[in-house]
Amino acid sequence: MEDPSSADSLEATNPQASDHLSKHESTSGGDQEIEPNDVEMKDETDSWTAPDGSFSKRIIKKGSGFTTPNDGASCQVTISIVDPLEDNDVGYPTGEQVDIVLGDGCGRFSEAIDACLETMHQGEESELRVFDEHHVESVDQTHGSAAAEFRSEAGDGQISNGVATFRVTLHSFTRNKDIHKMSVGDILTRVSQLKDYGTTCFKERKLQLAERFYIRAGRYLIMVCHPQDVKDLDDEERQQYLLLKKGCSLNLAACHLKQKRYDDVITHCTIALEIEPLNAKALFRRCQAYLALDEFEKTRTDIQTALGEDPESRLFLEQKRLLGKRERKVFNNLSRGMNKMFGGPS
Repeated sequence: MEDPSSADSLEATNPQASDHLSKHESTSGGDQEIEPNDVEMKDETDSWTAPDGSFSKRIIKKGSGFTTPNDGASCQVTISIVDPLEDNDVGYPTGEQVDIVLGDGCGRFSEAIDACLETMHQGEESELRVFDEHHVESVDQTHGSAAAEFRSEAGDGQISNGVATFRVTLHSFTRNKDIHKMSVGDILTRVSQLKDYGTTCFKERKLQLAERFYIRAGRYLIMVCHPQDVKDLDDEERQQYLLLKKGCSLNLAACHLKQKRYDDVITHCTIALEIEPLNAKALFRRCQAYLALDEFEKTRTDIQTALGEDPESRLFLEQKRLLGKRERKVFNNLSRGMNKMFGGPS
């Protein structure tokens, strides 16, 4: 797979909500009298709601066992939707029993579906209601609060008012190794997979999804070793670790550059440059960010560094031209402002 990492496009790599769910007590109907020695147990696990209001889960059919899937688990699932959504939105095939790897979905609803599956037991069937961020503005205008509308009943489950409803069945699963039990090789393999998924999303202009994959890849890399202990890895593992870390950093910078998050661009390019000080793509992205922030001296330094390696680089010669143009514009604006303040008669 080609790394989308040319200097003027992407370069070669939010949170699991299952840890943040809050339980809501379900109510039992009927007025049947209970004897004093009888004990009635209320099931408090039938409904779950994410604290941020992004999704809720209601158990339709309980599963069995005590374990649940984790990131990278192989799962047999059926995901059904009642709305005219595309599988591209869901990130997983819908309407039939399929095999998936948990965490590998590339749709805008994938993260919520993953979080739901991480709370499910084998054989469980649940209704998942996901707040659709694409409808935030219309819901806010109509109801005043998107989250409040999400928590209200959504009729027959259509994607009206910013809520998409899914029915998710977990037929079976095989857990992935817990990360603290993974070998360095296992972790690096998973990082490479996540980085590739991020690249696919970037090519499809799904910047937020791409960013999520790169961030997840980075979290796995943290588990390999502390940055100061990289020297303790064997040669092959160290080389792969540094290559993946550099790639994830460059790709995050590419996402953030398109989002005009210039401080983040600088941060991630600097990480890449700590690994490879003369990396042209990192220098190019960082000098673009510096220029956007009017950090002229830092922009000039990166341009000079790159031209020192390749004096004929058209990309950096163009950046040098843009830098001069921007400096003249800022200087002229400043001069006009000073003339207005001090140039007139006293």
